[in-house]
Amino acid sequence: NTSNNNMVISSNIATNNNNTSNNNMDICHNHTWNGNFGNFPNTKYQLGDIIKFYKGEPEEKYQLKNGIRPCRLFNNSIACSYIRSYRENGQHPNIDVLNEVTPMVEPRPEAVMHLRLGDVARFGDCWVHPCRKGGRLYQFTKDDYDTVRDELKNLTTTITIVANPGHKAGDVARQYSANYLENVMGYLRSLGVCPEYRGIRNADDDFAFAASAKVFVRGGGGYSKFMAELVRKRGGKVLTPNLRFN
Repeated sequence: NTSNNNMVISSNIATNNNNTSNNNMDICHNHTWNGNFGNFPNTKYQLGDIIKFYKGEPEEKYQLKNGIRPCRLFNNSIACSYIRSYRENGQHPNIDVLNEVTPMVEPRPEAVMHLRLGDVARFGDCWVHPCRKGGRLYQFTKDDYDTVRDELKNLTTTITIVANPGHKAGDVARQYSANYLENVMGYLRSLGVCPEYRGIRNADDDFAFAASAKVFVRGGGGYSKFMAELVRKRGGKVLTPNLRFN
């Protein structure tokens, strides 16, 4: 369960020390990470899928493919609030409703990056070679991030990373997730940007935090797509490493 009224906005800090210049390492010298993600939360809560697929069904009858009825198991969640507040407006999903039920974190984070980790990371080194699940690209490669390299370099000196490696993931996928996160952090450090990893939070907390960003670097998947749409709606800027996702 999550509470819309009690959003946790403090961050755990993490960076990678590999493949960076000494100058950039000095800039980020207070940022450390031991490579251990810690405990993994309940992954049956699928906020992105609910936003994507819900089309106004009665609350008591609506359930996900995994059999979960969101408002029964996650009564105080953003997903349940979205279901209860949903109204037809000629567009699907209804971003106006999503905006209404997603808390704004204040002060707004300057820059946030979302990485899709977990089950999609089980295919190997997705930092170098594109990894797809069901034909869809969920993790961007270094070449993808190079397309927004200049914009990333112009960010503030820090960027907060939102990522949960526990999504339907076994030990292999979690290890690949750790490797991918380290590669992204090393890349950011090489640009003179210090990455801060928030640590593992519940999906609502990460969603509200990222959707409140002034600048958002999106990842693959619907969850990140809806973060990006809220950032735009709230007057923020979205950077998309792979233009096919715009």
